[in-house]
Amino acid sequence: KVTGIADIFPEFLNVDTIRKDGKLYAVPFSWGTLSMVYDPAATAKPTSWKDALKDDVKGKVAMVDDMTGLLATWAPIVTGTKTATRLTMDELKKTIDFLITIKKNHARTFSASYGEAVDLFARGEVVTSAIGWDAMVGFAAAKNKVLDFVVPDEGAMVFMDTLAIPKGAPNRDLAYKLLGQSISPEAQKQIADALTQAIITKAALPLVDEKNKKIYQYDNLPKLFEKARFYPFWPIEAEGDFVTHAQVMEEYQRFLKA
Repeated sequence: KVTGIADIFPEFLNVDTIRKDGKLYAVPFSWGTLSMVYDPAATAKPTSWKDALKDDVKGKVAMVDDMTGLLATWAPIVTGTKTATRLTMDELKKTIDFLITIKKNHARTFSASYGEAVDLFARGEVVTSAIGWDAMVGFAAAKNKVLDFVVPDEGAMVFMDTLAIPKGAPNRDLAYKLLGQSISPEAQKQIADALTQAIITKAALPLVDEKNKKIYQYDNLPKLFEKARFYPFWPIEAEGDFVTHAQVMEEYQRFLKA
């Protein structure tokens, strides 16, 4: 019932976290990777997230207030977990302790947004990142600053923005039209041009400029997903020994206050 849904790249439409019992419950409309962003004119191309901890970039590391992104990036490194959103309390505390160390000893400052972090790169205050977003390359280009990004050996988190229809919502047919509009080639071009974000459909590819294609490498998605990963959302309710979303937010406050 959603026009254009067959044009969505299968790598995004077949993600388990938007399905239940095989049925699709949300429509993706954009995505991106929380990759490692760096200034190629000021530092060597990194290969590991641990490169952000080296002495030659100490005090020149960008760090952004993104709870899930930070934990998804560093929990696998700190704890060895394969699913960064399924942590025990001990694993969560160890990861938060590690993030506090980065914040205190390696980061230039703690940015409220990815845009603010780009400003630091543009001013030459930072040269690499402890968390990044590939769109930062496009944001920086608008400020006449050349940045690049890499998915390190340890991998990176993929995020995906989606729309869903709440149960019992009125005007169901109109809602389906809205979902179809969000993935139409024209709307996808707006997402690429105005927001510097990644498109989700093959039909929009001819409308997207070369800068956007270079950042997101749509023709190379299978290779990207060899190291970039989707994670399920944090458990809302108790799930074995794993911490819930509420517990993660509470522990994250300790990091923010440090």
